[in-house]
Amino acid sequence: MGLPTNRRTQSDTARPGGAGHQAQAGRAVSLYRASLTELCRRTQSDTARPGGAGATLSAAPRDAGTGTVTLTMQADDADIFTVQRRVAGGPDFSEVAANVAADADGNATYEDTIAAGNYEYQVVPFRGASAGDASNVVPVVAA
Repeated sequence: MGLPTNRRTQSDTARPGGAGHQAQAGRAVSLYRASLTELCRRTQSDTARPGGAGATLSAAPRDAGTGTVTLTMQADDADIFTVQRRVAGGPDFSEVAANVAADADGNATYEDTIAAGNYEYQVVPFRGASAGDASNVVPVVAA
């Protein structure tokens, strides 16, 4: 008398590596991946990027006596800003100041001392480790 077919199937299902076990493991992996994907999606959308509508930057005229220019920046939800400067029309910005603290409304000011010349500034807002988009580029003529 041979083994009944259903008995062998039950044995394969219970045995690790059997067809039924592999199917269950495959379903578990699929559910895990789907859950992980959803968690990542929620985390990315729930994490506030500073400057949702964009960071803004303005500059007061350079004080010829002290050589300083005062920059005023704002970005919703920003904790800090990085200030960047380049020679007007230049290819790359260089970091002038990091960790310029913002108030509770995302506002900050920074004074930079510069020599005579033409410059351009932009700022990048941060909330924790999340960087927002760079602000508008502001020209400064230092005569």
